[in-house]
Amino acid sequence: QGDTMTGFGGHYDAVVAGAGPAGSAAARHLAQSGARVLLLEEHREVGSPVHCSGLVTPRTLEEANVETDLVLHIVSGARIYSPSGNELTLGDGRTRALVIDRAGLDRALANTAQRYGAYLELGAKVTAIESKGTGLRVIMERHSGTSTVTTQLLVGADGAHSRVARLAGLDGPKERVIGLGAEGTLPSVDEERVQVFVGRSLGPGWFGCTIPLGNGRVRIGLGT
Repeated sequence: QGDTMTGFGGHYDAVVAGAGPAGSAAARHLAQSGARVLLLEEHREVGSPVHCSGLVTPRTLEEANVETDLVLHIVSGARIYSPSGNELTLGDGRTRALVIDRAGLDRALANTAQRYGAYLELGAKVTAIESKGTGLRVIMERHSGTSTVTTQLLVGADGAHSRVARLAGLDGPKERVIGLGAEGTLPSVDEERVQVFVGRSLGPGWFGCTIPLGNGRVRIGLGT
């Protein structure tokens, strides 16, 4: 994440709001096609805060096409626990999922987008959208004040509750998952399988889980 201020300002073929995986991938492909792209991230650091457990299929990293080694642990199955305590074990020993450095994935994708020519601006979020001829005027709030750029295309990759979508008059999600996550140690944890716990008393409408990181460490998640 180098200094990108020299590329900031004026007109862009595309402005992408949100430097998560979707936004950075979009910025990369647009830049590869020859477009002048501005990639905005409202936080001062790509990948923080983390909003994901970091448990992905191997195909996810293949699709991401990043060169950095992000794999922290390998998972071969799952143990699912019902409210009554019954247990279902899944998996045949083959690799089913990868536990990755989730913030590292975001950073790697944003860095790749920059290598292909996209300009990254941290601490910047879209606050207004106005029509300008056949394009758009995008007003954004930055750490140094308010700025305006023009563009032919605005991509809202700024999360499920996208500010860009709201500004464009699009409907937001009708429901949401509230989640909590932590990392810690768990005695006698299964190092090869995730654990999934379902039931209204634990996570109404969703579930709780533990994801092994190796050496007795786990990621713990609960959503409802």
